Order: sequence, then C-alpha cells, then structure tokens
Amino acid sequence: MLLTWITTAALAGAGFYHPADIAAASKAYAEVSAVAQADTQVVQERATAVAVGLQNYDMALDLLGDRAPAAERERYQELLTQFNREKATTQAFMDVWIEDFDAQFLAAVDRALVGLGATAEVCAKEIPAGRSVPGMPTPMKANPDCTGDDLNAKIVAAIDTDPKLASELKEILAMDFPTITLPADPQPLSVPGDEAVSVADFFKANALGSLKAIDTADTKARSDIQAEIALGASPEELAALTDTARDITAKTDAAYASLAAPVLAAVDKANAKAAKKSLPTVGWCAQPQSFGGCDVPLSAVAPKRLAADKKVAKALP
Repeated sequence: MLLTWITTAALAGAGFYHPADIAAASKAYAEVSAVAQADTQVVQERATAVAVGLQNYDMALDLLGDRAPAAERERYQELLTQFNREKATTQAFMDVWIEDFDAQFLAAVDRALVGLGATAEVCAKEIPAGRSVPGMPTPMKANPDCTGDDLNAKIVAAIDTDPKLASELKEILAMDFPTITLPADPQPLSVPGDEAVSVADFFKANALGSLKAIDTADTKARSDIQAEIALGASPEELAALTDTARDITAKTDAAYASLAAPVLAAVDKANAKAAKKSLPTVGWCAQPQSFGGCDVPLSAVAPKRLAADKKVAKALP
C-alpha cells in the first residue's frame, strides 16, 4: 500500500530519511499494510464476481427479449443499484481508512524526529542507476544528494516502539471493512420447463463470436462518448450524450434479442415435440449460477441435446 506522505521536518540538518525506506523496514507499517491488502483483495474479488454476474444476467435477459419476466428485470436493476451503492460505500471507507493510517504514521515520524533531536531532509537512499527493462529489476545506486546521517533505521525503531502509534493502529485494525453482497437466492425459471438451461452459458457455448461482436460494437460506441466527456462536455452536451448512451443500450439490447429469437423459437418447437412424446421440455434460467441460479438445477444433457437438434443448430448464428 502506498501512503501519501507529507513532510513536516526541516529541509536542512544533520541527516536524511525517506518515507519509502521507513515503510519498507517498519514492522508496524507491514502489519497494517498486510491487513489492508488482504481486506482489499477480498473486496476486489467479491466486486469482480458480482460485476461479472451482473453482466451475464443483463445479457441473458436481453437474449430472452420479451420472454424475460418483468420481475427479473426489476431484480437485475435492484442488484445493480445495490452493487453500485456498496462499491461507493466501500471506496469511501477505504479512502478514509488509508487517510487515517497516513495521519497516524506521519505523526509518529514527527514524534520520532523530535525524540531524536534531529532535523533532517527527505532523501531516497537509492535512485535508478539506468534504464529499467520490462520484467527485470531496476538497477539502483546510492543517491549522491543524501548527506549526513542515515536516520531511517532510528526512525523505524522509534515508530515501531511508539505506544501511541500502537494504540491508534489497534483501533484502525479493529475496524470492519464494508462488504460487497454476492446474491445467493435461486429464482424461478425465466421460461418454464422440466429441465433448466442457462441462457448465458448456452449462447456463449454456441454463439460466442456473435456475442463478442455485439459487445465490441457497444464498447466502441460508448468509448466515443467517454472521449467527448474527457474533453470537457458542457451540461447541454452531457444531456445529449446521456440520450446517446440510452440509444446505444437500446440498440445493444435489440441486437441480443434478435440474435436469440430464432434459436428460442426453434427450442419452442423442440419442446412441443418433446411434450407430445411425454419427454422433458427445456426451460431457460437467466440468473447466473454465481447468484444462486434457478430453483430447478441446470441440466448437464439438455444443452447438448438442444445444440444437436437440427433446427436449433440451423437457427444458431
């Protein structure tokens, strides 16, 4: 974890130190950094899982088009809103947490300098000795600008035995990080049937190229909007860009629905034949398994049977 350090020491004096050198050697710093990294990793992994799940859920509902139940579209929007709110809350907490951590260490460094009776300048002990090569450690050399005594070790020893810092860090470490909720409630099948097939999984397995083409077109269209915003759009222009974004969403939704429509129709016909023969029919599950899937377990054989059906295969792009 990289802290934002503010130097309060005098700019000239008997020695030198550098925050990065102190951080690399401080046990207290390492302890708090380890906790922060572990908690941050958990949050990031959870956030990634939810983001991917939401993306798949949204795509599945778009592929179903008019067949997607209104209740599921509402559920998706509720999950999306919850995710965005939790992300913002988590980020705000982490910003304050790190800011507090920074402040306590800054104060401890200042106390250490006072205790040492030393004035010092901030100076990195080592600087790059030449060009860095990707994948290789950067060669380093002693910094000729650092003069006087190297105070880093003495400051580290002082802050690692600073009772005030220890007490403050104990309070910081006791704080609970906010979490990102991973939905885990199975839903009814989006389109009823005896056997369940995941919408997203089926189309990814059998029409991945077409799905990627739609996603690429959507991304390119939105990148143009982002470029205009980055250039500094006026309020009027932002309003127009918002309308454009809605149009892009509608176009993408329609593209997914158009891709899937003939396939879903072919599956309807296959279901009708199966029902006449008292064989199991296929139902569609839009909610991803990572969110709990559907209350009917996914079938391992139904997707293969559908993909092998001549009319379904012909309808696939």
